[in-house]
Amino acid sequence: MKKIFLVLVGLMSLSFCNKDYKFLSNLVKDNVVMSGVRSSAYGIRPFPHPVVWEEGIKKVNNNFDGNSTPSALWIVGVMGSESKYCRLEFPVSDKYDNITSNKYDKHEKYLSHFDSTGVKVFLQVEPAMANVDTLIKLVLDHYGHHPSVIGFGVDAEWHKYTEREDWGVPVKDT
Repeated sequence: MKKIFLVLVGLMSLSFCNKDYKFLSNLVKDNVVMSGVRSSAYGIRPFPHPVVWEEGIKKVNNNFDGNSTPSALWIVGVMGSESKYCRLEFPVSDKYDNITSNKYDKHEKYLSHFDSTGVKVFLQVEPAMANVDTLIKLVLDHYGHHPSVIGFGVDAEWHKYTEREDWGVPVKDT
Protein backbone atom coordinates (compact mmCIF):
# COMPACT_ATOMS: atom_id res chain seq x y z
CA MET A 1 0.00 0.00 0.00
CA LYS A 2 2.79 2.44 0.82
CA LYS A 3 4.31 2.11 -2.65
CA ILE A 4 0.97 2.76 -4.37
CA PHE A 5 0.35 5.87 -2.27
CA LEU A 6 3.77 7.28 -3.10
CA VAL A 7 3.23 6.64 -6.79
CA LEU A 8 -0.14 8.38 -6.72
CA VAL A 9 1.31 11.41 -4.96
CA GLY A 10 4.05 11.56 -7.58
CA LEU A 11 1.62 11.16 -10.46
CA MET A 12 -0.67 13.82 -9.07
CA SER A 13 2.19 16.28 -8.68
CA LEU A 14 3.50 15.57 -12.13
CA SER A 15 0.15 15.54 -13.89
CA PHE A 16 -1.23 18.74 -12.39
CA CYS A 17 1.99 20.70 -12.97
CA ASN A 18 2.62 19.86 -16.61
CA LYS A 19 -0.09 19.90 -19.28
CA ASP A 20 1.92 17.41 -21.40
CA TYR A 21 0.87 14.75 -18.90
CA LYS A 22 -2.88 15.36 -19.21
CA PHE A 23 -3.56 11.64 -19.66
CA LEU A 24 -2.00 11.02 -16.23
CA SER A 25 -4.16 13.73 -14.70
CA ASN A 26 -7.30 12.05 -15.99
CA LEU A 27 -6.08 8.63 -14.83
CA VAL A 28 -5.44 9.92 -11.33
CA LYS A 29 -8.58 12.06 -11.21
CA ASP A 30 -10.83 9.14 -12.12
CA ASN A 31 -9.27 6.80 -9.54
CA VAL A 32 -8.98 8.96 -6.42
CA VAL A 33 -11.25 7.57 -3.71
CA MET A 34 -10.31 10.01 -0.94
CA SER A 35 -8.92 13.54 -1.03
CA GLY A 36 -8.47 16.35 1.42
CA VAL A 37 -5.94 17.93 3.74
CA ARG A 38 -3.46 17.26 6.52
CA SER A 39 -3.76 19.01 9.86
CA SER A 40 -0.86 19.87 12.13
CA ALA A 41 -0.29 21.66 15.41
CA TYR A 42 2.57 23.59 13.87
CA GLY A 43 2.64 25.78 10.80
CA ILE A 44 -0.95 26.99 10.96
CA ARG A 45 -1.63 30.04 13.13
CA PRO A 46 -4.28 30.47 14.29
CA PHE A 47 -5.60 26.92 14.05
CA PRO A 48 -8.83 27.24 12.01
CA HIS A 49 -12.37 26.61 13.27
CA PRO A 50 -13.93 23.22 12.37
CA VAL A 51 -16.12 24.81 9.66
CA VAL A 52 -13.05 26.33 7.99
CA TRP A 53 -11.33 22.93 7.99
CA GLU A 54 -14.44 21.34 6.49
CA GLU A 55 -14.57 23.99 3.75
CA GLY A 56 -10.89 23.43 2.91
CA ILE A 57 -11.28 19.66 2.85
CA LYS A 58 -14.31 19.86 0.58
CA LYS A 59 -12.65 22.44 -1.69
CA VAL A 60 -9.78 20.02 -2.33
CA ASN A 61 -12.22 17.15 -2.72
CA ASN A 62 -14.28 19.06 -5.32
CA ASN A 63 -11.32 18.80 -7.71
CA PHE A 64 -12.26 15.16 -8.18
CA ASP A 65 -15.78 15.61 -9.56
CA GLY A 66 -17.47 14.13 -6.51
CA ASN A 67 -15.87 10.73 -7.05
CA SER A 68 -13.84 10.85 -3.87
CA THR A 69 -14.67 11.09 -0.18
CA PRO A 70 -13.69 14.30 1.64
CA SER A 71 -11.01 13.30 4.12
CA ALA A 72 -8.19 14.45 6.36
CA LEU A 73 -5.01 13.12 7.83
CA TRP A 74 -5.50 14.49 11.35
CA ILE A 75 -2.46 14.68 13.61
CA VAL A 76 -3.34 14.17 17.28
CA GLY A 77 0.13 13.42 18.68
CA VAL A 78 3.27 15.42 17.88
CA MET A 79 6.93 14.83 18.61
CA GLY A 80 8.17 17.00 21.45
CA SER A 81 11.06 19.40 21.09
CA GLU A 82 13.45 16.89 22.71
CA SER A 83 12.73 14.31 19.95
CA LYS A 84 11.95 11.81 22.70
CA TYR A 85 8.31 12.32 23.67
CA CYS A 86 5.06 12.10 21.77
CA ARG A 87 2.69 14.76 23.09
CA LEU A 88 -0.91 13.63 22.69
CA GLU A 89 -3.20 16.61 22.21
CA PHE A 90 -5.83 15.32 24.62
CA PRO A 91 -5.73 14.42 28.34
CA VAL A 92 -4.27 11.07 29.37
CA SER A 93 -4.67 10.16 33.04
CA ASP A 94 -2.03 7.42 33.40
CA LYS A 95 1.74 7.77 32.99
CA TYR A 96 3.51 6.15 30.03
CA ASP A 97 7.15 6.16 28.98
CA ASN A 98 7.87 8.91 26.45
CA ILE A 99 4.24 10.05 26.24
CA THR A 100 2.95 13.38 27.51
CA SER A 101 -0.47 14.93 27.00
CA ASN A 102 -2.45 18.15 26.99
CA LYS A 103 -4.71 19.15 29.87
CA TYR A 104 -7.45 19.93 27.33
CA ASP A 105 -8.74 18.09 24.27
CA LYS A 106 -7.78 19.94 21.11
CA HIS A 107 -9.55 17.67 18.61
CA GLU A 108 -12.92 16.63 20.02
CA LYS A 109 -14.82 19.58 18.53
CA TYR A 110 -13.26 18.95 15.10
CA LEU A 111 -14.05 15.24 15.04
CA SER A 112 -17.60 15.88 16.30
CA HIS A 113 -18.06 18.39 13.49
CA PHE A 114 -16.67 15.96 10.90
CA ASP A 115 -19.06 13.27 12.21
CA SER A 116 -21.99 15.40 11.07
CA THR A 117 -20.55 16.58 7.73
CA GLY A 118 -19.38 13.39 6.00
CA VAL A 119 -15.65 14.09 6.35
CA LYS A 120 -13.61 10.95 7.04
CA VAL A 121 -10.44 11.09 9.13
CA PHE A 122 -7.25 9.10 9.56
CA LEU A 123 -5.77 9.95 12.96
CA GLN A 124 -1.99 10.16 13.07
CA VAL A 125 0.84 10.42 15.60
CA GLU A 126 4.51 11.35 15.46
CA PRO A 127 5.70 8.68 17.92
CA ALA A 128 9.28 9.78 18.69
CA MET A 129 10.51 7.21 21.27
CA ALA A 130 7.02 6.28 22.52
CA ASN A 131 5.65 2.77 22.12
CA VAL A 132 3.53 2.75 18.94
CA ASP A 133 1.11 0.08 20.21
CA THR A 134 0.44 2.18 23.32
CA LEU A 135 -0.15 5.30 21.20
CA ILE A 136 -2.59 3.47 18.94
CA LYS A 137 -4.54 2.17 21.94
CA LEU A 138 -4.65 5.56 23.68
CA VAL A 139 -5.74 7.43 20.55
CA LEU A 140 -8.37 4.93 19.43
CA ASP A 141 -9.72 4.47 22.97
CA HIS A 142 -10.17 8.23 23.13
CA TYR A 143 -11.43 9.02 19.60
CA GLY A 144 -12.48 5.67 18.11
CA HIS A 145 -16.16 6.27 18.88
CA HIS A 146 -16.36 8.96 16.18
CA PRO A 147 -17.96 7.78 12.91
CA SER A 148 -15.61 10.15 11.07
CA VAL A 149 -12.55 8.20 12.26
CA ILE A 150 -11.79 5.46 9.74
CA GLY A 151 -8.09 4.78 10.21
CA PHE A 152 -4.82 5.41 11.97
CA GLY A 153 -1.38 6.46 10.76
CA VAL A 154 2.13 6.56 12.16
CA ASP A 155 4.46 9.23 10.85
CA ALA A 156 7.51 7.01 10.43
CA GLU A 157 9.68 10.04 9.75
CA TRP A 158 9.45 10.77 13.49
CA HIS A 159 9.50 7.15 14.76
CA LYS A 160 12.59 6.69 16.96
CA TYR A 161 14.03 9.71 15.19
CA THR A 162 17.02 9.97 17.52
CA GLU A 163 18.25 6.43 16.76
CA ARG A 164 19.40 7.28 13.21
CA GLU A 165 21.11 10.17 11.49
CA ASP A 166 18.48 10.16 8.75
CA TRP A 167 14.70 10.32 9.18
CA GLY A 168 13.29 7.77 11.60
CA VAL A 169 13.11 4.01 11.91
CA PRO A 170 10.64 1.93 9.87
CA VAL A 171 7.53 0.76 11.70
CA LYS A 172 6.96 -3.00 11.46
CA ASP A 173 3.65 -4.23 10.05
CA THR A 174 3.03 -6.33 13.15
